[in-house]
Amino acid sequence: MLAWDGPYSPYIHAADDRPRQIAWGIPQRRLAHYLLATSLLGSEHLRVEGKDHLIPLGSSYLIPPGALADVGSIAGNTPVWIHFDVRFDERRKDHPHAGAYESDLGERTALLQPTPKAVWGVDLPIVIPPALTQLFRDGVPRLVRRWKDGSPIAVLDATAQLASLLTTLVSHVWEASSTSPTLSLEARIARAEATALRSLDTGFDVEEFAAAAGYSRTRFSALYQQVRGTSPGAFLRSERLRLAETLLSRPELPIAKVGELVGYRDPTVFGRFFRSHHQMSPGDWRRRNAAATR
Repeated sequence: MLAWDGPYSPYIHAADDRPRQIAWGIPQRRLAHYLLATSLLGSEHLRVEGKDHLIPLGSSYLIPPGALADVGSIAGNTPVWIHFDVRFDERRKDHPHAGAYESDLGERTALLQPTPKAVWGVDLPIVIPPALTQLFRDGVPRLVRRWKDGSPIAVLDATAQLASLLTTLVSHVWEASSTSPTLSLEARIARAEATALRSLDTGFDVEEFAAAAGYSRTRFSALYQQVRGTSPGAFLRSERLRLAETLLSRPELPIAKVGELVGYRDPTVFGRFFRSHHQMSPGDWRRRNAAATR
């Protein structure tokens, strides 16, 4: 377990430590998972949500899920990196990684990981604090080598090493900020929203939304209205509609399949839901938008 409250444990789904032969950059990429990297032989430059960060040689950084980031490195550098989740989703292994300019999560919204605030009750820094630089400088390459071994025990060991590094980072942030290790109302809501976004295809409802935040439905509805200015049901409808619009832009997906992916097994119910917001059927909306992009 990686958190005292919730089913969180690291799952590494990609990692590497090969040197970069040429300067490189990946602009405008939004990941649904966490990215932890250590710059071994040179510096790197990041822009995360519009803020610049210089990563000196030997330093490490952590980009949280959902953040829009530009990542670049000089020729000859060896950025040792790990892509990982903190809440396992078996669909992850079947989904391609985001490439450059993929700034919209689109279908990857279902795989969006909870934020540090939702998991640990604190925001974590992009750049690993100086007091932990050496720990991460030694630990990240070691655990990546172990993970690349590929044997079940090696992967298990690498996962445990990653959990240890993250625990140390969270503890450091808590101590530095004097933040109590309890989830605030905002953190509970953020965690529940992350769960909802991953579960739109399951028929996830307000009852489950409330349970994910640790409240009864009545209490959660009142608190959610107070914090977000809207109802939990309105949030779920809005996110399902937004995802449906994204999926409808893919002509190879049958409309019935789009409905299933946003939680509506009955095409008639999905059509009624969509029409109530757009005053047209999903098919008419798809045709109109296809014509507009020609």
